[in-house]
Amino acid sequence: MSHEMAMASCRNSRVGGFNDWRLPNKEELNLLYIEKTKIGGFSIWYWSSTQNGKRRWVQNFATGEQKNENLEYKGRCRCVRNY
Repeated sequence: MSHEMAMASCRNSRVGGFNDWRLPNKEELNLLYIEKTKIGGFSIWYWSSTQNGKRRWVQNFATGEQKNENLEYKGRCRCVRNY
C-alpha cells in the first residue's frame, strides 16, 4: 500500500470503539519493533508518519533497519492511537 493509503487507513480506522488512530512516527515504530514478539502479527516493512520532503521513513520488522524511502515503496501500516 502507498504511504497515502496507509495514512488514510489509520485515519479511518474504527477499532475497539476508538477512532483516533494514526501512523506511528519512526521512533514509535521502532518501539513497536522492539516489542514485536510481545505484540505479534507483524509482516516485514511498515510505514511511519515521519517524512523528509517527499520521502517517508519505513522500518523492516525482520532486521530492525529503518530507511528513508520514496513514495513508490509498498509498505504496510500498523496504526497507533493518539494519546
